[in-house]
Amino acid sequence: MIARPLFLLSFLLSVAELPAKDIYQLNFKGVTPNQRLLELVFFEKVPPPDDVDRLLRVALEQAVAIDGSQDILATAFEGDDTLRPPRSSGPLFYKAAAKQILTDDAFNKTKSVQYDSGKYSVLVKDGHTLPNVKPPRSWLTVQVIFPTQPTVAEAYEAALIEVKKAASQGMDVSAYVYVGDKDKETGREQMKDPAGGYVFMRYEAASRKVFKRVSELVEVLP
Repeated sequence: MIARPLFLLSFLLSVAELPAKDIYQLNFKGVTPNQRLLELVFFEKVPPPDDVDRLLRVALEQAVAIDGSQDILATAFEGDDTLRPPRSSGPLFYKAAAKQILTDDAFNKTKSVQYDSGKYSVLVKDGHTLPNVKPPRSWLTVQVIFPTQPTVAEAYEAALIEVKKAASQGMDVSAYVYVGDKDKETGREQMKDPAGGYVFMRYEAASRKVFKRVSELVEVLP
């Protein structure tokens, strides 16, 4: 089915009260007989995360009001790039059978645990392949969240500590370091590594190896 614009722009502008220079477009696509895609696409300046989230939810609610008989995946973009935390809270899903709008974590039934660990907070999320993907695979994603900018050494030290804790569950682990609000994903930024990229560590359950910067071996766990 050919994509067609969803003509809600004047209504959405009145809700979010965005300045005229923020140019965006809504597209409503039918991809299968039972599923549609709603795309909120920004072509110039992307507004603050709360405005992106509000625009996307209002657009989805209006799309459901027009026709709630099919599932809808609603996603925000900057051009061709998907907006994800911290620039938005991520996609929304409408499930027609349940008549519910769900967040990404709720749709994927992601379980999470958050705890404080002295100088920083830790958020651990489980991940898994979709039910129809074989063989199935599970993993853990760890966010180490500092309220203020740590040194690079402190960041990697904390990431390694938390990777080792998570590794005890026998799954692959990816660990990222963030700075900012521990209670709001759009209120924190991923910490950059002066050597390039971001502060990142990963654990391979099969080899029991811990790496940083993707491929730099740190140690092999016993």
